[in-house]
Amino acid sequence: MALPATDGRRARAERHRRAVVDALLTFFFVRGDLPGVDAIASRAEVSKRTVFRLFEDLSSLHVAAVELKRTEVMAQFPPPFPSTEPIDERIRQIVDHRASVYEGVMAVRRVAERLRDKVEPIAIALQGDRKAFRVHIDMVFAQHLRDTFGDEADERLHGVEVATSWNTWHTLRNEQGCSVELARNVVMRMVGDLTMTSGARVASRSTSLVGADGIETTDVVPTVLPAAPLPEA
Repeated sequence: MALPATDGRRARAERHRRAVVDALLTFFFVRGDLPGVDAIASRAEVSKRTVFRLFEDLSSLHVAAVELKRTEVMAQFPPPFPSTEPIDERIRQIVDHRASVYEGVMAVRRVAERLRDKVEPIAIALQGDRKAFRVHIDMVFAQHLRDTFGDEADERLHGVEVATSWNTWHTLRNEQGCSVELARNVVMRMVGDLTMTSGARVASRSTSLVGADGIETTDVVPTVLPAAPLPEA
């Protein structure tokens, strides 16, 4: 049985909307730029009129594209549930999660950062992500840090937040040119220094991660081992 005319129009509009958003995301991933409506419409195989019938303006289209990718990546990589695992395992879980999320949104996040001062909904979304990640950091590490370091717990929590933040990952990957492997090792070591006592150090082991290009790589990931005794002076 044929769909009612209104349902058919609605389905067609949804297809066109997704095509337009996907076209914009393709520009983000392939070229890392903000194309004009002509280029977007051409790639989506719709008219400019259709684009502006579906979206109030380019800013609302940018918001839709950023939100779609954020939602997809967050669903693909849910944060690890806070546990009573040994501290080295909790560190590994957090850093693996952040690395997967940041690699998944890398191209879109770079564009979003360029838009955050111009498009308020994007700024609000990015701020919300930061706050949510901080809450998760607190759930995973706060009690351990209070038990282990007492009054230093709060400053160490701030340090873990910075170490696992997008800004740190972006600096390592895009400004310093680190591989996923090296960036994750650096973050792992930073978090380890903030959450473990001086009686532990960091070694390495292999694991796998899907990078921003969708290719699974085998990386060397730090793990906690007892520290060797220091030589006597």
